[in-house]
Amino acid sequence: EVGYGITDSWDEIVETLQGAPVSTDMELGGYVREFKTRVRQDTEIKELQAADRRRQTVISELLRIVHRRSTEISELRTALQG
Repeated sequence: EVGYGITDSWDEIVETLQGAPVSTDMELGGYVREFKTRVRQDTEIKELQAADRRRQTVISELLRIVHRRSTEISELRTALQG
């Protein structure tokens, strides 16, 4: 008890930390590799999603062109038959 209702818990913290497992360089290296892998995968996913959106835009434009041409062909057939 330090005073004013404040408890000195430094000794408790030290005791807790002394029982805690120590991270080795090998463990930390594993965590870093896992983190790098996840970042790389997230980046790759975002790039693939962006490429998909670009392809979808191109496909939509091509479908509009095909529809327009199909309509023109139908109109020309009707004009030739009439």
